[in-house]
Amino acid sequence: MNILVIGSKGFVGRHVYSYFKNRSSCFGCDIIPDDSDNNYFLITDFNSDLTGLFLSHNFDICINCSGSANVHDSLINTVRDFELNVFNVILTLDIIKQKQPNCKYINLSSAAVYGNPTTLPVQSDTQVLPVSPYGLHKLMSEQLCLEYFSYFGIPTISLRVFSAFGPGLKKQIFWDWFCKSQNQEIVSVNGNGNESRDYIYIEDLVTVIDLAINFSVFDGSCINVANGNEIFIKDIADIYFTKLHKEYYFNGNSNSVDPLNWRADIEIIKRWGYKPKTSIEDGLIKYIEWAKELN
Repeated sequence: MNILVIGSKGFVGRHVYSYFKNRSSCFGCDIIPDDSDNNYFLITDFNSDLTGLFLSHNFDICINCSGSANVHDSLINTVRDFELNVFNVILTLDIIKQKQPNCKYINLSSAAVYGNPTTLPVQSDTQVLPVSPYGLHKLMSEQLCLEYFSYFGIPTISLRVFSAFGPGLKKQIFWDWFCKSQNQEIVSVNGNGNESRDYIYIEDLVTVIDLAINFSVFDGSCINVANGNEIFIKDIADIYFTKLHKEYYFNGNSNSVDPLNWRADIEIIKRWGYKPKTSIEDGLIKYIEWAKELN
C-alpha cells in the first residue's frame, strides 16, 4: 500500500509519516527542505501543485495533515487561512479526480466546526456553527470532500480532531503554559478553569487514522476523533503545574473564538476498535519531558 502524507513536517503529519514509514510504502511532502529522505518531496506553501507527484507515483491513500491550525491567526490572516485550509484541499482533490480517482483521501478537519455546542457529547451530526474563520474554513474543506465523493466518486473522509497534543506541538495551551513557566514564578492562565476539552494524545490520533484506513467506508462523511472524555482546564492545570513545580492562577481572560466546553461522541471509532492507550496525565508527562529537552 502506497501512502502519501501531505504536511509531513507538521506536528500531526510528522507523527503520521513516521508511523506509516515503518509499516507501508510511505511518501511525505511539505514546504520544508529535506535532502536526507528519498521519499520526501518539497512543495510550495500556497497553490501546491501535486500533479507531478501523482503522475510519477501511484497512491492508495492520501492523508492531508497540512494547513494552518491557528484559530486566532485566522482572524488576522483570513485569506492565508482560506488558502491553506480550503484552496489547497480542492487542488489536491481535483488532482486525485484527474489522475488517480481510486486514491482514498483522508482530510484532517477540526472540532472547531462545531463552535459552541449546546449539548454534550457532540454528535457527528450535531449542527455545525463555527465561531472563527478557521472553523468555517475547516467546514468548507469537509464540504469539498463530500462534493468530490458525491459528484465524482472520489473516496473521502473527514476526521474531526478535537484537542490533539503531544511532543512536537509548539503552540496552543500546553506550549503557552510551558513558555510562561520559564519566566514566571506564578503563571497567569487564561480563562476561569471551567472550560473543558476532549484531549487525545498524538499517538492515539495516529492509531485512529490507521483504523480509518482499514474500516471507514470513505463516503464523504465526518467522524469525531477524541477520547470521549470532558476534561476541565482547572483539572489539567493542577496536573500540569504540579509536574512543573509551579504555582498558577486563572486571570479570567477569554476569547470569543475559543469554545467553552467540548466532549465528543466517539461511537464510530469505538466500533472500529479504538481504545486510547495514553492517559491525559501520562501524555502531559511526556509532553513536559519533551519541552524541557528543548531548553
